[in-house]
Amino acid sequence: MVAVWSCGATPGKHVYIKNDLPSGLVISFHCLSQDDDMGPMLLAPGDQWDFQFHLNIDGGTLFHCGFTWFGAKTTHPLTVYDDSVHHGECDNCFWSIRINGTCLSSSTINLVHCTGW
Repeated sequence: MVAVWSCGATPGKHVYIKNDLPSGLVISFHCLSQDDDMGPMLLAPGDQWDFQFHLNIDGGTLFHCGFTWFGAKTTHPLTVYDDSVHHGECDNCFWSIRINGTCLSSSTINLVHCTGW
């Protein structure tokens, strides 16, 4: 787990990323925001990685990741947290990374949303 903390009394958020790729594929990924770069990482099949942060006081908190794996033709970009989209929906955002796309579920509201790459 990586904790990314900003100063201020803003609500805490938590993002979880799980490797749900088939056939033992390892995910190579890199997540960052305007202020924080978490560096390149690997995620084994079935494993989960997570990080915590506080929202920017002036709004606009945004975290992006790029995912790739053996056989992928490109790096797949994903916005894992966007304050303008996820603020009221996602105190704990659970991302499932799959071959054909991603699924987001949330502990805040009864939400499951899947989309293709």
